[in-house]
Amino acid sequence: MNEVVFVIPGRPVGKERPRVVQNDNGKSVAYTPRKTKDYESLVRLVFLQKANGKVFEGAIRVEILAVFEKSKAYGDEQNTDSKFCRNRPDADNIEKAVLDGLNGVAWKDDASIVDLHIQKRYGDKAQVMVCISDVK
Repeated sequence: MNEVVFVIPGRPVGKERPRVVQNDNGKSVAYTPRKTKDYESLVRLVFLQKANGKVFEGAIRVEILAVFEKSKAYGDEQNTDSKFCRNRPDADNIEKAVLDGLNGVAWKDDASIVDLHIQKRYGDKAQVMVCISDVK
């Protein structure tokens, strides 16, 4: 089985909604916020450093573990299970930022992803762990 495992350092970042502004001609133009662009670039960079040119083809499995540092920040004390993080960003937005960062780099089209898992947990160090593998 072909597999690439890598770690994106820092606090997990969720995909932000596109922003819409009017250009000089009065037309609405959508753009991706800088924070999202930067994070997707980081995801690509870390993958490329680890993958040694690997591009996945066929059916793909992606597992994402978003790890948040435990703190006394607002909301943490409301969690009934201290190992799971229920604060923002939402799991689906973290997933989207990671997958969009890898699209066209780790695989040609994210339609190839047939098995996808994400978890948000607390840990000692904020990071996102990603495992990509072929499905046989």
